[in-house]
Amino acid sequence: MQMEYEDRAPAWEEAEKSKHTARFWYDSKLYETMSCFIAKEEQMRAQAEAKMVKKIALAKHRSEEKRSAIEARKNQDTERTFAQAKYICRTG
Repeated sequence: MQMEYEDRAPAWEEAEKSKHTARFWYDSKLYETMSCFIAKEEQMRAQAEAKMVKKIALAKHRSEEKRSAIEARKNQDTERTFAQAKYICRTG
């Protein structure tokens, strides 16, 4: 009986080792895959944030252009009104 257990012990140890090795390998592969997904997620998030910042900057630039165009038109209208008023005062 003792002999039988001594013969089975190395086989059992080997089976346990291979079981734990397989589990470790699976866990490491799972961790590697998860790390890859996390890295991709962070990259996508950074790209989306950069894209949003770019859109906001473009919108600000466009609004500044429109604001300056409106201001220029307002100044032209003011000059034209003053010129007309001056002409009316001169001609009566």
